[in-house]
Amino acid sequence: FNFCSSSCPIASRCQGQYHHRTARDAGAFVDGLAPVQVLNQYGYLAADGSTAIAPRFDHAEEFTEGLAAVAIQDDDFNPKWGYIDTSGKLKIPHRFDEAMPFSDGLAAVAILNEEHEAFWGYIDQNGRHMINFQYLEAGPFNDGQAEVTMFNADHELVPARIDCGGNVLGG
Repeated sequence: FNFCSSSCPIASRCQGQYHHRTARDAGAFVDGLAPVQVLNQYGYLAADGSTAIAPRFDHAEEFTEGLAAVAIQDDDFNPKWGYIDTSGKLKIPHRFDEAMPFSDGLAAVAILNEEHEAFWGYIDQNGRHMINFQYLEAGPFNDGQAEVTMFNADHELVPARIDCGGNVLGG
């Protein structure tokens, strides 16, 4: 995104460089890259301000564990989330309705049912489903544990803590 530092007139680009006014909603630098919105698309800046990954996503998150969640709109204008690596290569296809960053090698992702309710599960860095889509809320893993909200045997919503295998932990 090489930013224009001269006093040229306001435009979207000036000699191949973006104006500070067209780039907004920048995230933090992680793995040397930061998500940034340019006009209506997101891409990634390198630490020197150059374009690392050209803007082509409708939403983009920061990198964690070498992958970043990015979304494109489907035919019904709903975001579908997938994950790219630091080179911009799509590593996990855009097939999720919501997505969170990776932590402890897993990412919480959601799919919507027919009633448009999100059910969360977890995938690994290859996109394999590791924990079934069964939670109404799902948090990131930290030291091998994550907080979730699920239905208990009496069909009541309860908070729970799970391990990386999806086993409910006591206490």
